[in-house]
Amino acid sequence: MKFQLLREMGTDGRDVVTHGIEHELTLRLERASDLSERAKRANDAAQHEIDRALQIADELRGVSSESESRADGLRRSRRGR
Repeated sequence: MKFQLLREMGTDGRDVVTHGIEHELTLRLERASDLSERAKRANDAAQHEIDRALQIADELRGVSSESESRADGLRRSRRGR
């Protein structure tokens, strides 16, 4: 059915259809590229947040270790009295 319609349309009609298809493909490729770029930026932002969270966790572990060390020191000094 479609092929018969294209044959009846002649060369000009096929060119119009081809141009329409190419235009639609171009639009979809541009949209896909935009979505891909947005996804990349979102992924970069998420990775930044993960890195920052890990950094904060490391800092908290350091503070916790320091506090534990001080507490041990205080316990030892009290035992020595």
